[in-house]
Amino acid sequence: MDAVRWTAALADEKVVRRFEALVRSVRGHDWWTGAIVRSGHGRFWIGRTNDGRGDVVAAHRFAFALGHGLEALMGAEAVMHLCDEPLCQRSDHLAAGTRAENCRAWMARRHDIGSPHRDCRGRLARSRMIRDAVRDGGDVTAVIDAGVSWRDLERPPLLGLEVVSTLAGVPAAPD
Repeated sequence: MDAVRWTAALADEKVVRRFEALVRSVRGHDWWTGAIVRSGHGRFWIGRTNDGRGDVVAAHRFAFALGHGLEALMGAEAVMHLCDEPLCQRSDHLAAGTRAENCRAWMARRHDIGSPHRDCRGRLARSRMIRDAVRDGGDVTAVIDAGVSWRDLERPPLLGLEVVSTLAGVPAAPD
């Protein structure tokens, strides 16, 4: 999407309010509760193009633009989730990067026990279950924990290592 359409969407109070209505803060994340694509990321409809087609963007890119500004978004080849949660919209959990950096980060953490990348349900099913729990006021922690494979649960810790936190390196949520 070009900068003109991004500028219009970010300046439209109705669009921003609609976005914010689809985000809920639970367990240190700002979770997306709207539509989800196969990758497990949120998708957000911002309006119509001049030819009448729908303009849909990745929700976390919209969140990044709200939190970091349009210039930062336009300069970002990719917007990465520092927390590895594809539904997270919290701007301090999002960072600009390249596709290569995003791929390297995924490869480095995809085998970590407890990582969202390792969830045995797959990305889309995991995201749908988390979204539904957030929407319904359910136990998000239990939903996340349910994605850890029984093989990982039965595996003894290596050299005293514990299950990796999905929030490693992410700033703590304000109280």
